[in-house]
Amino acid sequence: MTEKEVLIFGASSGLGKEITKIFLKNGYKVIGLASTKKKSKKLFKEINSKSFTSDYCDLKKKTDINKIKKTLKRRIKNIELLIFSASTLTVSKFSNIPDVTFNDDLKINSLSFINIFKFFIKLKKNKNINSIVILSNLSIIGVKNFSSYSISKSILQSFCESVME
Repeated sequence: MTEKEVLIFGASSGLGKEITKIFLKNGYKVIGLASTKKKSKKLFKEINSKSFTSDYCDLKKKTDINKIKKTLKRRIKNIELLIFSASTLTVSKFSNIPDVTFNDDLKINSLSFINIFKFFIKLKKNKNINSIVILSNLSIIGVKNFSSYSISKSILQSFCESVME
């Protein structure tokens, strides 16, 4: 019997790292994704479990997203859950945020996961689709100088609500 696998975006810190540890304790095989190769190697050393694989995915880069899609395609029979805990936070007056930073925030905090999730749904052929998306209250309330984060997370929240069954 193959082990159940979980793919966790944002596994190298915060809630993502703690969620990784919880799933490992509960007998899951975990693929933890960090945003860089360096963070991925550090995470692998720190977790130190035979049931843990680490990789990296810069959600701003199409090549990294395509790499993760290949992983999903290759391991689709075993992966039963996607967890999205990745995020970035730009604290600044909205008019001062450079366009490239704003666009990167959108990619990291919502758009890339939506793209990957759509691919996952197609691979699973709409059967047994399970995901957990970590959001904060900032996705539903506006806080001064958190506009980039709030906008990108509210997009993700609206998406999740629209595809829930």
